[in-house]
Amino acid sequence: MRMVVSQTEIVRYILIGIFLLIGYFCLLFLVFKRAENQSSKFLLAVVLFVLYALISVPLVYIINQMGDTSMVLLMLLLLMSCVVIFIMFIALVKNFRYINKRMLIIYILYLLVLFYVTLFSRPEEHSREILINFAQLREALKTNSLAPLQHFFLNAVMFVPVGALFPFLDDDLDSFLYIAPLGLMLSTLIESIQLFLHIGQCDLEDITANALGAVVGLVLFKIYKLVFMRDQDEDYE
Repeated sequence: MRMVVSQTEIVRYILIGIFLLIGYFCLLFLVFKRAENQSSKFLLAVVLFVLYALISVPLVYIINQMGDTSMVLLMLLLLMSCVVIFIMFIALVKNFRYINKRMLIIYILYLLVLFYVTLFSRPEEHSREILINFAQLREALKTNSLAPLQHFFLNAVMFVPVGALFPFLDDDLDSFLYIAPLGLMLSTLIESIQLFLHIGQCDLEDITANALGAVVGLVLFKIYKLVFMRDQDEDYE
């Protein structure tokens, strides 16, 4: 009997593979940072990859046998969310005296409003379904219209302050390496809570829109920095 794999299932497996690779390279970076012998890095990378594959591949297979690949993908995203947010929290605590305290208060207030809008202001119940079909994007391409993307745009705009305000905390935080993971993981955390509390459907399209909005926010910050802060430097000179 021939097993037929749907396109959605293929996308899920591809995304799972991407997130596993991201996890591997993050782990490799941490190991290389502490490695004293530079000549052994290649061998270390190979050994680490084999160990990582021996652990992650059977684990994904077992979880997949217990449920569908959507839940595996969500668990990977959620795990990465917790790790990224925890690392950033530790970094902020260590550099607390250098952080703009006023902007930190504004950022916390924004996050409280964001959580209220996405979690506590949605009394309606939804089924525990994980959507990975990008229906809005496909409908927009099919109809050659931006109307189906209204919800996508709203989700992106809602996360623009994630990327626009965060760099104001410290000058060293205006990097895509900080903002893109922060937007992606913060959105995953919210979508996961919505899923488990039955107050929304976990939609990968929403997570993508949120992460994109955070990146757009960082771009706006860089434009602001280029235009206004350059003028301030010129006036100072």
